[in-house]
Amino acid sequence: MIANEGVRERRDRIRDFIDSWREVPVVLCDRTLDVLEANPAAARLTPAFHTGVNLARFAFLSPDRVVGDPLWTRMSETTAELLKRSVEEHDTDRPAARIIGELSAKSRDFAQTWASGDGHSGTSGPIVFPTPAGEVRMVYNVLNAPGPEGDLLLVFVPSGASSRARLKRLSEAVSPDEPSTSSDPVPSR
Repeated sequence: MIANEGVRERRDRIRDFIDSWREVPVVLCDRTLDVLEANPAAARLTPAFHTGVNLARFAFLSPDRVVGDPLWTRMSETTAELLKRSVEEHDTDRPAARIIGELSAKSRDFAQTWASGDGHSGTSGPIVFPTPAGEVRMVYNVLNAPGPEGDLLLVFVPSGASSRARLKRLSEAVSPDEPSTSSDPVPSR
């Protein structure tokens, strides 16, 4: 029980940290890529960044998935590499085995990507979010969150003045309490 309280306290401090970043989209995920927390700036970008969504399931099993789209494919590969990196760093536990098994059984693309391990580091890179304000080009960075749980912080920084302006328009158009109406993330080439 005490260990769980320590995890909760650490995650609460991280949530406070995330919430303090108003203009920069930030997401906290656990080691199986379940979204634990996303600040309003992140939640406006895509429905993938809502608490409880698993990023790997979203990338490979979403009904909105664009099969064959090279941008979506790269985003999916990056997500698989993030999951693989997490599993390699923390050993396969029951939740990790369950998500890997589910995705392998339901998605041929995931099974092939997982088996290939083609070398994407998954720790940083460009990504494009189609939003109601227009395409928002970002650079993501993956940071290890403090603590032994294997949590990850995904931090997104706008790439260029037009993306900063679109992100600001998104922020002004949708209040933090409203649900996001944006599309799925698509990495840039």
